[in-house]
Amino acid sequence: MRGEVLGAAEELLRSIGLEAITVADLLESAGVSRTTFYKHFDSRDDVIAELYIDHVNSARAEVVKAMIGSTTVVELLTRAAAAYLLVMRSRGSLTVEFAKLRYSNDKMIVARNGVVDGYRMAVNSVQRAHGRAEYPRYIVEAFVSGIESLGHSVSQRSDIPATEAGLEQVMTELRTAARTLFQD
Repeated sequence: MRGEVLGAAEELLRSIGLEAITVADLLESAGVSRTTFYKHFDSRDDVIAELYIDHVNSARAEVVKAMIGSTTVVELLTRAAAAYLLVMRSRGSLTVEFAKLRYSNDKMIVARNGVVDGYRMAVNSVQRAHGRAEYPRYIVEAFVSGIESLGHSVSQRSDIPATEAGLEQVMTELRTAARTLFQD
């Protein structure tokens, strides 16, 4: 039942957008009764929060896979950013809807904070391995916010396929930009 409602919510997000979705739309699309719906969810916003959390967790899994083996913070952040951008590209219009949701309720804020904390742990483990000072949370959060914004932009680019080749294209663009940025 949960899966049907979340699937319906995802399709409705893609087709009509967040603001237009009602509980009646979810019931009709998922083929469930109002009673069944309210046994599993408190509201429409609860469904959207669960979908967002699923989105965050699956994106996090892809990013973590990409970060494995990084030996420098630049490499780790480049790999993480490229993987996240590819995930966003593969989700298309949903990324715009999810951007609206990041801070819309407590469940979503907790999910996003978990992402920032996860990045911070990864970045600082590389820093410690090299005997360098750890980065404070606000620095890592600034990076995450920038990558989220890039992800939403890249999701609209049709020239980046959601494939390994697309990942390499994004990583190349990021490396080039980072080298240029840090030359001064």
